[in-house]
Amino acid sequence: MSQHKKKRNLTEFAWIELAGSVHATENLEKVSTAFRNLLPPTINKIDIQQTALSGHHGNPVIFLTLRITKKGQIINLLTYLANRFSLMDKQELTSEFTKRIDKDNIFYLKVDKQKAYLGETVLAQGDNTILIKIKFKLYVKNSEKIFEKLADLGLIEA
Repeated sequence: MSQHKKKRNLTEFAWIELAGSVHATENLEKVSTAFRNLLPPTINKIDIQQTALSGHHGNPVIFLTLRITKKGQIINLLTYLANRFSLMDKQELTSEFTKRIDKDNIFYLKVDKQKAYLGETVLAQGDNTILIKIKFKLYVKNSEKIFEKLADLGLIEA
């Protein structure tokens, strides 16, 4: 095995998770569609977990979660997202890289839930979003290796 391949294998993915809320004013099927629209066609057998919660004022909220743990599917999903993000979104992810990664080697980003329903992938702030968490298998925080891996996949600008 070449030295280059050994180096690349040091930074593996543990999982990728999509999470978001369905408020009482929203349609569960439409939000589920927004989740599915963020996935490449190769990932078609998915199980979106639903958890019933109560909102701040007692209103019903359903929390949706989708976790992918298979390496090939994670790479396909990240490559798919990278191809769908605008250059401006990738530049934002790059410039905010250190703010988006935590001590547990999880990289965070949010996409607009409404745009995802319409088939677009756009970075967003706020609450009306789908949170995407990318967990790396590293035992110590190593932002440089994570940066390199995300740049290799085209999610951020190198």
